[in-house]
Amino acid sequence: TVRPRETGEIVRVVIATAGRALRPAELEAPDWGGDRPTLLLADDDPMLLAAMADLLRDAGFAVTAVDSGNAAMATLDRQEFDAILVEWGMASGSGAQVFQWVVTFRPWLVDRTAFLIERGAEREATEAPGRPTFWKGADAGELIAALRKLAGR
Repeated sequence: TVRPRETGEIVRVVIATAGRALRPAELEAPDWGGDRPTLLLADDDPMLLAAMADLLRDAGFAVTAVDSGNAAMATLDRQEFDAILVEWGMASGSGAQVFQWVVTFRPWLVDRTAFLIERGAEREATEAPGRPTFWKGADAGELIAALRKLAGR
């Protein structure tokens, strides 16, 4: 379901995804010699999750997409990732809960974790100081460059 307050963000992401052919070179997937960096993506909005997953796959990541923070923690318990991107304000396992889980159980992944937040929620994301935080629907080039850096690529 599309929540009215998120319509603008969803539209921006969908437009960015639809315009893939016109994207600047920094958004294109580099040649990593077949070894794509792995990325865990967690967001509870199914449309945004699908659009972001497509965008990040096209940028060269091997994306595992999950629809909640609880699913992200369960996935992290079974698998390692080069980078993690989690929406901060999810109802079923928030970004704060995922971050606390990472700090407690996978501290080596703290430096590989970034967050998505909605406009107006910047105060909520202060529990992960120093971690990259991106507005939902913002510039994809900056997000992709940061994720590549987190993944060590």
